[in-house]
Amino acid sequence: MPIAKVNETVIAESDTYELVEGNVYFPISSVSAGAIRKSQEQSPTYCHWKGTAEYFDVVTDDQVLPGACWVYPTPYEEASSIANHVAFWRGVNVTGIPEGKGLVASADAPLGSRKGWEAIAWLICYSKHDLITADDMKREAGIERDEFSGLWQHEFVQFYANRRNWTLEYDKNENVTLVRAVDPGKN
Repeated sequence: MPIAKVNETVIAESDTYELVEGNVYFPISSVSAGAIRKSQEQSPTYCHWKGTAEYFDVVTDDQVLPGACWVYPTPYEEASSIANHVAFWRGVNVTGIPEGKGLVASADAPLGSRKGWEAIAWLICYSKHDLITADDMKREAGIERDEFSGLWQHEFVQFYANRRNWTLEYDKNENVTLVRAVDPGKN
């Protein structure tokens, strides 16, 4: 049975849990009363297939571990099993973890309800092409040409674009296109 501890203090334990990308997600109901509180230090983060994570501090009698617990309050459909579940890191020792990774991102994750910058991040992560035109963005994600430049600047879009070698280009008519740099080592 997975157990989350700080030193000898049990933070959470449960026979029921979700294993996602090697992390145990405990039901929120299994967390000890008063063991977590909303983090004032850790900003939310974004995952292209799970959604936006919010962070909590882990609190024991003798210490506070800032941002050591996270939750996806409204995960995307493909990660819906982690709704109402929390995971731990940063000084929280989780034991009893089963072998394997559990649920991982699918190569064919659906666009689903993603809109705006989240839809662009999805396109960057899942496009099977090295070029995405403004027409593609409109057809695939409902993003208008005049919206795209502003959405492109979002920090999480930039994170995924840099990580996956995408750039924004304009032609002589100011048409916008996303271009993925081809890794010469893959040819």
